[in-house]
Amino acid sequence: MLGNWRWPSAQSRLLLKSFQTGARPHAFLLTGPEGAGKRTLAKIYAAALMCEAAPQDRPCGKCSACGRAERGSHPDIAIIKPGDDPDSKARVITVKQAREARTALSSKAFEGRHKALIIQEADRMRPEAQNALLKTLEEPEAGCVFFLTADRRASLLPTVRSRCVWVPVPPLDISLATRVLIERGMDERGAAEAARFTRGAVGSALRYDGEVAPVAKRVRGALSGVRSFGDVPAAARLITAVYDEAKDPPERAIRANRVFESMEHVVRDALERLNAPYTAMDASLNLIERIERASARTLLSMLDSLAQARRRSGMFISFASVIDALIYSWLEDIDHAAGGRDQVP
Repeated sequence: MLGNWRWPSAQSRLLLKSFQTGARPHAFLLTGPEGAGKRTLAKIYAAALMCEAAPQDRPCGKCSACGRAERGSHPDIAIIKPGDDPDSKARVITVKQAREARTALSSKAFEGRHKALIIQEADRMRPEAQNALLKTLEEPEAGCVFFLTADRRASLLPTVRSRCVWVPVPPLDISLATRVLIERGMDERGAAEAARFTRGAVGSALRYDGEVAPVAKRVRGALSGVRSFGDVPAAARLITAVYDEAKDPPERAIRANRVFESMEHVVRDALERLNAPYTAMDASLNLIERIERASARTLLSMLDSLAQARRRSGMFISFASVIDALIYSWLEDIDHAAGGRDQVP
C-alpha cells in the first residue's frame, strides 16, 4: 500500500509533506468516486502520523507502526464505517458510533503523540451523528487528526465541511490505471476493460471480474430485451433481481451501486463512440442499440436521469420502482429526441 501508491493529485502529495513537517491541519475530507483510493489515502496519512522513521521518510512502510496501520491494527488509529452499529439495521453511521469515537479520542495515545480517526463513507453519517462530532472537530484534543472519506462532499453538513481541508481524490488516467492493474496480476485485455469500465478507479477495477462484470452482463441483457414500453416491467424485474439476491443492507447498497455503474457505462460508452460511423435509428432496435445511436444531447439527458435515480435510491423508495422509472425515462428520452449526433456546446 505505502510503497506502491500512485498519488492521484498534486494536492494529495502536498498534504503528505504537511505530515512530514508537522505543519498540518487537524481534519481532512477526502472525496472521489468509489474505488478511487480514498480509504487507502486516509490510511497512508494516518500511517505517516504514527511512523517511527525520520520525518522526511514518513510513512516508510517498513516500521512496526506502518505495518500495523496497513493491517488496521494500530491502537491509535480508530476506524468507523456504516453498518458497524449492531443496534441499527440501516447502513449508516449512527450517533452512537460518533459518540463512541469521540470518547475514544479523548483518551491519551497508546504510543507516540498522535491519535487518528478515519470515518469511512462519512456521507452516510446521519445528521445527528455529524452534529455529535462537530464539537470535537471544532476543538480537537491535542494530537488528534480526522480523516473523513466520502463519495459526495455535498452530503455532509456545511458545518462539517467547513472544518475540514478538502482533498479531491480523482481516479487515475485510464492508461495509468491499466498499467497498475497489469502490475497487480491482471492480463492486459482484462486490465484495459476493467480500467475503462471503472474510468480509472483502481479499487473498483480490482473487483471487476468477481463483482462488477457479472452484474454488468445481466444489466445489459435486461436492457437488450427492451424494444417498447411494454417490455420495461420485465427488464426492471430482471435488474431488480440482482439487487434482491443480496439479503443484508450493506450488500444491497453495493449491488445497487453496481447496477447504476453498469447502466452508466452503457451510456458513457455510447458517448465515447459518437464519432463512429452514423447508423440511423430503427424502431426494431433494442434499448442498447438505440442508446448506441442516440445523440449527445439525449445521452447527457439520460445521465441526468440516472443521477436522479441514484439519489432516489437512497430515499427509502423501492429499488424496483427506481429502476422501472429510470428505464421508462430513457425510452422517453430516445423517443422524443431527433436522430443524429448533434453535439452539445
